Amino acid sequence: MRVVQVLVVVAFVSLFACNTDSRDPVAPRAPGGLMASIGTDPVSGATIETNQDDYAPGELVRVTGHGWGLGEAVHLDMTEDPDTHGDVTQDVQADSTGAFSVPFYDVQDHDLGVTFTLTATGQTSGSKAVAVFTDAINLKLLGSDNTQHQNVGTEENLGSIAQGTSLSLTCPRGTGLSTSAGGLGSSITISWAVAYAGAGSNNAMLSPVTTFSPGAGSLSGSSETDCIGVGIATTSLTVGTTYHGSLRATSSTSGVNAGDYFFAFTVSAPSKTTPTITWANPGDIVYGTSLSGAQLNATASVAGTFTYSPTPGTLLSAGSGQTLHVDFTPGDGSLYNNASKDVTINVLKAAVTATAGSGSGTYAGSSQAPAVCQVTGAFTGDVSCANSPALVGPDAGIYAIAPVVSGTGLSNYDITPISGSYTIARAPVTATAGGGSGTYNGSTQIPSACSMTGAYIGDLSCANSSSPVGPDAGTFTLTPIVSGTGLSNFEITSVNGSYVIARASVTATAGGGSGTYNGAMQSPAACQVTGSYTGDLTCSNTPEAVGPGAGTTAISPTVHGTGLSNFDITAIGGSYEILKAPVTATAGSGSGTYNGRTQSPSACAVAGAYTGDLSCANAPASVGPDIGTVQINPAVSGTGLINFAITSVAGSYTINKAPVTATAGSGSGTYNGAAQTPSGCAVSGVYTGDLSCSNDPVSVGPGAGTYAISPMVSGTGQSNFAITSVAGSYAIAKANANVTVNGYSGVFDGLMHGATGSAAGVLGENLSGLLDLGASFMYPTGGTAHWTFNATGSNGNYNAAAGNVAITIQAWTLSGFYQPVDMPNTGVVWNTVKNGSTVPLKFEVFAGNVERTDVAAVQSFVQTNVACDTYSPADEIEVTSTGGTILRYDAVAGQFIQNWQTPKLAGLCFLVTMTTQDHSQLKAYFRLK
Repeated sequence: MRVVQVLVVVAFVSLFACNTDSRDPVAPRAPGGLMASIGTDPVSGATIETNQDDYAPGELVRVTGHGWGLGEAVHLDMTEDPDTHGDVTQDVQADSTGAFSVPFYDVQDHDLGVTFTLTATGQTSGSKAVAVFTDAINLKLLGSDNTQHQNVGTEENLGSIAQGTSLSLTCPRGTGLSTSAGGLGSSITISWAVAYAGAGSNNAMLSPVTTFSPGAGSLSGSSETDCIGVGIATTSLTVGTTYHGSLRATSSTSGVNAGDYFFAFTVSAPSKTTPTITWANPGDIVYGTSLSGAQLNATASVAGTFTYSPTPGTLLSAGSGQTLHVDFTPGDGSLYNNASKDVTINVLKAAVTATAGSGSGTYAGSSQAPAVCQVTGAFTGDVSCANSPALVGPDAGIYAIAPVVSGTGLSNYDITPISGSYTIARAPVTATAGGGSGTYNGSTQIPSACSMTGAYIGDLSCANSSSPVGPDAGTFTLTPIVSGTGLSNFEITSVNGSYVIARASVTATAGGGSGTYNGAMQSPAACQVTGSYTGDLTCSNTPEAVGPGAGTTAISPTVHGTGLSNFDITAIGGSYEILKAPVTATAGSGSGTYNGRTQSPSACAVAGAYTGDLSCANAPASVGPDIGTVQINPAVSGTGLINFAITSVAGSYTINKAPVTATAGSGSGTYNGAAQTPSGCAVSGVYTGDLSCSNDPVSVGPGAGTYAISPMVSGTGQSNFAITSVAGSYAIAKANANVTVNGYSGVFDGLMHGATGSAAGVLGENLSGLLDLGASFMYPTGGTAHWTFNATGSNGNYNAAAGNVAITIQAWTLSGFYQPVDMPNTGVVWNTVKNGSTVPLKFEVFAGNVERTDVAAVQSFVQTNVACDTYSPADEIEVTSTGGTILRYDAVAGQFIQNWQTPKLAGLCFLVTMTTQDHSQLKAYFRLK
């Protein structure tokens, strides 16, 4: 929508396109005679077809398919050019014939000028068909009377238009201006304008205000019927004024004016209408619900303000058919009248429940109060309730409680009363008869008193059903006898008691004792009856005498006396033992040393206060001949053995091992590269049997060291000997190796020099690897090399050795510097020379008797700035040589020459030092002038 303001007039223009069916005379047509768009899969022949090939906004695109798989799912996807809202997709299902027909898309206003591409894809067959359709912009110029207006020279008066309405110039489908008549070409431009009444001639109103360009290709063929619509809002126009306007269609390609349509209309005063109020009777509400937008929800056909009676928030009383009223004031009072409307509403009573209190308690002798009465419900207002009666009791029982409701506005409630009940239970008490216990003492006894217990017992009391009890032993049952007022308010539990008179406990202990066998009958101690109460009871032993043989006899007590049934008699038997006469049989013992023969222990002996004719012998009588400890048991013999308690004391006889000493051989020698043999092994002792021994090892070596020699004993019966092994040792002393070490003396040759030497063993083996020849030297004057023969190295059969040899490195002999440089034998002579001049430094170098001629013999030339000494003699150098400063050997002159260019520093003194590779030096002093 475009809004254009011309002067004080606001106008709205809307465009819409109307489609025709005259695009392609050979194409298939959709229902209604409109052209269709068809797409076909070139392989399977599956097709899709739209009901038109061009649509106007608001029209529905329907898609039909044929030739797809039976029951196949087909995916539809539509794209737009230009794209206004993204792709549109839909999945459809082909029927049993492979066909489908579905509504697909509602064309929108924003789709004007869009080309649509619809692609259908079979999800099983893979078939694909594409159809293309449009929402084109095709314009024609028609008037409001649905007739063509082209090149109209006179103005058409459209009559009176009420203020606030819209003037609409439209054309219906099927009418319009053909291109053959208008010659518009490929596209047109639509212009319109509105001016004040009397604003001049018609020609003055042709100035375009807004131009709409539908685009190229909007008109084609010979029978176009598309059109344009123009809307003019009259809201802000002046009542009684006539307005003039024009509408023009022009070809944008040929510039041909398709026609001007002139029109006029007069704005008339608007006539008021009464708005329509929509307000249905609200649903029922329950008392307690305040009026709100859920009930006060009237709407009107125009904007305005609603005033409700009753007002929002009002709480209505319960009742049916109550009136709700609304007054409506429209926002634009010049166009609309005030309006009002009534509806009715039913207000239902609020449901509340009055629940009387209930509860329970136990009889306590006073009245009791139930729980508080309660009023419940979604809305209870000021309604309350009270229990009737408020108190119950005091006696035990079940009491009914009724709710009594009070409060204002009770007519607005549906009250459901729920009665309560209060139960006063009988007070539980326990009557416990007395009881107790005692021991038979010949008299009656008194049980403990009967007792009452409970949270509340009032004036109740109880007594035992019988008292006292006895005197005989037994169990006596006592029942409680309860008395007092208000017994019906108590739940009495009777607990019987019992009194037990226990039989008196006595102990009848038979006599006992012991004696030693003496050949006569013996009597136990007397039988005794003991206890806290024994009455006239006595007892006697059964039997009264025992014997005469040794042994133990059981003694039983026999009780005598009256009233035995009142006693619990514990019978404790006794015993009388006639002990055997004790004797001791002691076997012989002893020890000896293994001598190859059997040996006898000492004699067996029997001892005791009475031994009769008993005697004993050793078993075994002799032991051996092998070593070991043998137990000797006594074997007793004689008559009446059963009457003696014989203690056997075993002896033992031990044959100890014969001690012998096996001493291994020993000896010593010096390493000679061969194994060496110790002295022989010897066995010694009092008795050695056939034992002998040998050395282990038989021989030792050949290496130097101390070797342990073990004795190896042989012979029969070794287990009978205690052999002490005395190890021997054989020491092979280290030999002296043949070690030769030589020093070195020579002239410096730039190499390291040290001692040389060799070491050989007694068998001529090369031991030079154990020889450390000490330090090596390079520069004069050498030194002393301390050499060592390390016998602890890989060969430990030789003694260590050490010594010193001289290493002499002779320095080279230097001659020079030759003239013109003066070098005295002692002291310092300053060679005076002009600064910046070149001085030839000439010299010779001899390594022993051999003159060195290679410049590599010179290590360096160094000039050093030194302090001038004015006291030393000076020698003027007159010659100032020139030439290169590179050191060279002059083979003709037989000397080295180094041309030294003095620094250009007058008045300074320098020391020039030439150093050869053996660190020998020539030095000369110079003073620059």
